[in-house]
Amino acid sequence: MTLQKCIFPGLAAAFLTIAAAGQGLAQQGDNWLTRLFQQPSTNAVPGSAPDAANAGAGWTGQSGASGNPLMTADAIRAAAADFGNCIERLWPDAARRGVSRATFERFTRGLTPDLSIMDKLDAQPEFTKATWDYLDVLVSDERIARGREVLAQYAPTFAAVARAYGVDPAIIAAIWGVESNYGTLGGDRPVIRSTATLACVGRRQDYFREEFLATLEILQRGDVPAERLVGSWAGAFGPTQFMPSSFKRYAVDFDGDGRRDVVDSIPDVIASTANNLKADGWVAGQRWGYEVVLPSGFDFLLADRSRQMTLRQWEDLGVRRPGGGSFHEPDARAYLLIPAGARGPAFLMLQNFRVTMKYNPAEAYALAIGYLADRLRGGGSYEFHTDPWATVYAKRIDDMIAALKSKGVPIVWVGLPAIRGPKSTGDMSYLDELYRARAEKAGIVYVDIWDGFVDEQGHYAVQGPDFEGQIRRLRAADGVHFTKAGAMKLASYVDRELRRVMSTHVAPVALPAPETAPNSGAVGARPDVGPVLPLSTNQTESGDLVGAGGRSNQALLDPTAVKVLNRGDPLAAPAGRADDFSWPRPGASASAAPDIAPQPAALAPALPAGKNDKKPADSAKDAKSKPGKETAKDSGVTRSRRPANADLDGVPVPPAPVGSR
Repeated sequence: MTLQKCIFPGLAAAFLTIAAAGQGLAQQGDNWLTRLFQQPSTNAVPGSAPDAANAGAGWTGQSGASGNPLMTADAIRAAAADFGNCIERLWPDAARRGVSRATFERFTRGLTPDLSIMDKLDAQPEFTKATWDYLDVLVSDERIARGREVLAQYAPTFAAVARAYGVDPAIIAAIWGVESNYGTLGGDRPVIRSTATLACVGRRQDYFREEFLATLEILQRGDVPAERLVGSWAGAFGPTQFMPSSFKRYAVDFDGDGRRDVVDSIPDVIASTANNLKADGWVAGQRWGYEVVLPSGFDFLLADRSRQMTLRQWEDLGVRRPGGGSFHEPDARAYLLIPAGARGPAFLMLQNFRVTMKYNPAEAYALAIGYLADRLRGGGSYEFHTDPWATVYAKRIDDMIAALKSKGVPIVWVGLPAIRGPKSTGDMSYLDELYRARAEKAGIVYVDIWDGFVDEQGHYAVQGPDFEGQIRRLRAADGVHFTKAGAMKLASYVDRELRRVMSTHVAPVALPAPETAPNSGAVGARPDVGPVLPLSTNQTESGDLVGAGGRSNQALLDPTAVKVLNRGDPLAAPAGRADDFSWPRPGASASAAPDIAPQPAALAPALPAGKNDKKPADSAKDAKSKPGKETAKDSGVTRSRRPANADLDGVPVPPAPVGSR
């Protein structure tokens, strides 16, 4: 959930403290989040016996930050000196678990503590990286692509595991990706040495004695070869980072080879992870949670993990999904999570989110798992105004900017104006914030036009000062488009920046290379931008438009083309058409369009007799014709008959005054 401005725009302000505290290390152990801040291990291979002089290699020699008496520098040195005796004291417990003396001797003889672990154990790292940034790292395009490959490659196994345990394959693949980046970041420390160190040195000895003994059991059974039993500083191992005690409880032999191998057997890895989630309470077919919108005046005291209510009850309190979507499990219980505070995004977390947090108790981790799983399922369609949507859209903006930069093109990004209606105005403002942020990140010019088309209260304005300061109507009747005055004002904003940018832009824009015809039947990825094609270039002798091919530009000789294409003026409507509002008509004679109203019919002077008078026979012939139509001889074209109140040039005559007829 790597679910722009996340998980998400609001989460950019959320800072989480992710500490390895309490029993969370049982399954958490070490994960990709914590390894962001780890130095690579330089341990010897499993089974080797580093000498005691190197036991403290890598340790700072400093006391731990917790203040625990067992974490003082002197206590650590004393425990390290007694390390061999401590291990020997654990032999009776190992024997009761079925570990042979030979196995115990083989893996503990000459073993020394890895004191570099002490710095990691008690550092209590307070990560000040925003949740949004975590998700950018954890849910990267590369991880999404690799995760989909894994789901496709092992589709039969994922399907069989889903039938057996009811766990969503995408969730398992997401855990695999976040925990070890699909096996590439699993750690290289011998698990037997890490757990032995923590069992005898430091403040977590009681907990890690169990992990050390469980490690011996794994080696006794031969589930994982000793040389492959390597992992993190806390002893977590395998693609999905099992702690030894968790391995004992949840690992399964899904491939039927007689060993529970969660390191090299993919079926065992997938099934064991699913079994772990199921045992922790996974609900088959349920989502991990919903992003929601809270009503105004909401009581944020309800944002408490212990305050669980059904989704229907949350709905009754005015909690809604962005875009008005419905909750698919109205009777499922959920708690409200607002990791960035009242101004950040809000989530209703279901049981499966809580199960994911049992795997690792960090909220950022669980959010990352859920979001990555959504993306792995092909969840590329998100509702507008949601953080997942913003994430995907921001990536598209970045790709477009990068593509244009690669062409050597100076980029000016023009913001959006307000649109009539509070919701539409809010939508435009939301998009502008995305555009501004990505433009600033990319170091390109962003032109903010917002204030030019809103009133003093920040609301959509129909009229306002034009670019010369005169109050004019700026927006069209539809509330979206601009009038000519509005368009000129918009252009004035952009013109200033274009002049500044172009005056400093020295590098020429390269002309595009000739396009090559695509292979027949080949379907390529849609480019982020189309070909960059300058409309004019000084590389041609005449300065014609590129592609003119040496032909004379007739458009520049046509005054109508100059008017429309250069000045942006509309074409005049033909006389008499519905959108022709001119009066008096251009070209109409004084007699055709008199300035005074025509006289009533009874007072109108009779036309003098002449050759144009119709004969009775002609009148009878006209009477037989279809009303309103006349047929042009020889041409076969049917034209509309001139209206009764029109003069000879087809221009309508104004109606007579009321009561004059």
